Amino acid sequence: MKRTIITFASVLAVLGFMLVTMVPKAQPVSATVAMAAPVPAALAVPVPPKCPNIHHAIEALQNAMHDMEKADHDFCGHKVEAMEATRRAIEQLRRAEECDQCRK
Repeated sequence: MKRTIITFASVLAVLGFMLVTMVPKAQPVSATVAMAAPVPAALAVPVPPKCPNIHHAIEALQNAMHDMEKADHDFCGHKVEAMEATRRAIEQLRRAEECDQCRK
């Protein structure tokens, strides 16, 4: 039980560290790119995420959430708190993906 909680907390700490240290720096947008005509949605090709580390962290946390939801016990009451912390972490990472640094 303690091992599971410590492992989960360690994973969150590592993901947070990755988020802080591996965010690429913003680059200026050239005038030609800014002036380009928009592509119709039907013809648009899906663009890979600009911040792949954040994208992977979200996927890892979603997998962890799924594992916690499937767990048969509540880890002495810690499961609910861990799931809430995971939801908050996913929300923060999604906000980070929307950040200007990840859009450019």
